[in-house]
Amino acid sequence: LILILDEAHLYRGAQGTEVAMLIRRLRNRLRIPLSQLQVICTSASFSNPDAAKRFAANLAGKPVAGFS
Repeated sequence: LILILDEAHLYRGAQGTEVAMLIRRLRNRLRIPLSQLQVICTSASFSNPDAAKRFAANLAGKPVAGFS
């Protein structure tokens, strides 16, 4: 399963928490293990690649090492 989040930097605060929860609920509902969920986040607002990886990992509920 591929999930694409365009302009991912907009999902901060309460909205980010809600989106993160919905991603986890979707994965649980479909009974998809983390290894079968690919998440692509786009954003032009991050200048620090490591911060972008951490943000995407927290949003998607996946390990930071899975993002490049």
